[in-house]
Amino acid sequence: MPPLLRVLVLALAAQTVLDAAGIGLGWSHAPWSTRLAEVAALLLDLAMLAALTIGVEWVRRLLRLGAAIGVAIDTVLVTLLVGHGADAGAVATGVALLGGSLFTLWALGHRSVQAWVFDRWLVRHRL
Repeated sequence: MPPLLRVLVLALAAQTVLDAAGIGLGWSHAPWSTRLAEVAALLLDLAMLAALTIGVEWVRRLLRLGAAIGVAIDTVLVTLLVGHGADAGAVATGVALLGGSLFTLWALGHRSVQAWVFDRWLVRHRL
């Protein structure tokens, strides 16, 4: 697995752990609809993590599309935060989200990641 993809897998694994911790911490006070949405998000995180780890092309493309959408949303968010004089913590959070989206977009489009995913596809199809 290329180093860039390892970084993304570790970040997604950390996000999954944080989602699970968030569910555990707020579970008793949350309504059933919130619990259902949180569990669905956790299951989606796990499915994407597994698919990305084994090198599934459509997941790479889906995550790359999500990152591109994230770049657009995060850019608007940071612009609004700065324009409305938000505190440094809020702006730093927005910039961190933007940086994460940009890194994900770049890394999933990197030649080494594309080649590795293609090689995994060849192995799965015994070609």
